[in-house]
Order: sequence, then structure tokens, then C-alpha cells
Amino acid sequence: MTHNPQFHGRSKHNIIGIKYHFVREHVQAGDIKLVYCPTGEMTAAILTKGLSRERFCKLRNEADLINVYIVYLLICTVVMVSVRNDN
Repeated sequence: MTHNPQFHGRSKHNIIGIKYHFVREHVQAGDIKLVYCPTGEMTAAILTKGLSRERFCKLRNEADLINVYIVYLLICTVVMVSVRNDN
């Protein structure tokens, strides 16, 4: 829709139309560049889809997310050490 300004059925709603024109104007002005991203490369899939362990780990690493379990273990270790030092 941003490259071809013809009418699309989904753009008949006002909100979609406003967003479409906003993005289209910025693409034409050169402010932004839209790049196709295949489904297999979308990092956001980690938040929206059920994934295999391998795929999840790959996307987690690409998104620079920290393993929450490791952080939890580190916090527990710090708490245990501080409790021991208080006694």
C-alpha cells in the first residue's frame, strides 16, 4: 500500500487510511524505508507464537533477551548470601 497509492479494501476504514497515508508520505519523503521481512526472520514471533525450543532460543538470542531463569538464580544467590551475612 505504501508503494502503490491505489485503493485497497482494507484501507477504507479511517484509522487504517490515516496510518497508510502517514507511512506512505514518509516513505516518499525518504524519512523511512520499508523492507520485507520473511516470517521466519521476524523476531517478534517469540512473543506471539508457540515455537520449537531451537527457534525460541535463536530468536531470544537475536533479540538480546536474557534468560529469565538465570536472572532468577542470580537474585536468589545474592539474597542467600546477604541473609547469611546478616546472621
